[in-house]
Amino acid sequence: MVVCKERSRIFNTLSSSSATNDSISQMANGKQPAITPLDSEKQTNINFQYNHRKPKWWKNVSGKPTKGQKRAMQEILITHRLPVVPYGEFIEWFDFFPKGNDIWLEIGFGQGENLLALAHRKRREAISFVGAEIHRPGIGTACRRMQEGIDNKKFWNEYETFSPVQVVDASVDACDILDDKSISSIDSERSNPYKNLRLHTGDGVKLLPFIPPSSVAAVLVTFPDPFPKENQAQWRVVQTHTVLQVHRILRESGTFFLATDHDGFNDWAHCVMESVNGETALFCKVEPCPDRLEWLPVVSKYEKKGWSEGRRTTLSCWRKVNTSGG
Repeated sequence: MVVCKERSRIFNTLSSSSATNDSISQMANGKQPAITPLDSEKQTNINFQYNHRKPKWWKNVSGKPTKGQKRAMQEILITHRLPVVPYGEFIEWFDFFPKGNDIWLEIGFGQGENLLALAHRKRREAISFVGAEIHRPGIGTACRRMQEGIDNKKFWNEYETFSPVQVVDASVDACDILDDKSISSIDSERSNPYKNLRLHTGDGVKLLPFIPPSSVAAVLVTFPDPFPKENQAQWRVVQTHTVLQVHRILRESGTFFLATDHDGFNDWAHCVMESVNGETALFCKVEPCPDRLEWLPVVSKYEKKGWSEGRRTTLSCWRKVNTSGG
């Protein structure tokens, strides 16, 4: 069992303003800020409500899309934006997805590598994909890749597929890494390879209340911003409220996947999951975690950078436990 008292120790950081600025600078450069233990008497409150209003420094770090990304967004989002529904109503999946398809939701898809790779690799399965992202340059990059695929009538496949050899030697040359680009050789031409994919250009947590109950097969959170300082906990995507919403939208035995290379965030997420379970189990931990090729086939530049800096990727999976309330 996860011992939250011990895990909570990791969330204290140096309290000086200079330390705060150093931490922000490190995050902007893709580095993991230093973390020091809490006093043994302190406890980290894991009952935060998720705060969707990001701090000003985070917005400054996020940057703006290029002209090319903006053009791609204008083109792709005409047909591939997730429909907006009025407050209090639910999205009707099968107004735009084939009836009977499973729905997979990725919250925070970054530049879209994993989302587009899943659409590619699972194109012969009855799955429709939804990706949510708040970072506009990332949305623009994903749209540009989708536009390239649509123009060429095939899936974008310029991604790197995970292989255990990468973990052993992260500096191995890309041409020596096993990948799945050979799949493209058997692709038949199609007018729109991404007809079963929609993008939500906003906060994925804010999207959750608009998703019908028990309608999603899998929810993925891959490499979220860890917001490592204790006073940043309100912005971490895994919160009690978020997890309860994930439970609500997951179908029977649906799965919740998490990937992170930040040990502090990983411990935080496990504490939240344990807290949510409480007296009534809502999720059960799936061990071992399902093969990442089934849900996280891509190795992004961010992940490889983490390996080169000594960080390790931790994968977790939970399965929805059904309750009398649905």
